[in-house]
Amino acid sequence: MCSIGRRYRSRVPVRAGPEGPREFLWHGKRYRVKRVVARWREAGWDPYTEEGFWGEEWEVEYWRVEATGPQGEGVYELVRDLRGGGWFLKSLFD
Repeated sequence: MCSIGRRYRSRVPVRAGPEGPREFLWHGKRYRVKRVVARWREAGWDPYTEEGFWGEEWEVEYWRVEATGPQGEGVYELVRDLRGGGWFLKSLFD
């Protein structure tokens, strides 16, 4: 079992296909996805916005992937914001 080594909230460019992420760039370095370890969605409602009222719904899709990068292989958790768009690197597993 992997344990979380580090948590991030870094926006990353991701190239994805129908099967999910194929590669992503992090700190200007390319990481190629070897396989998808797990995938799931979460959704909810945040009662507070930056304005302090009304709230908004959110929905994200998690992709835990095994990828090869400049420093070898690792397991990374990528998150795709299904409402606002964009991808983020959330975690790196040891």
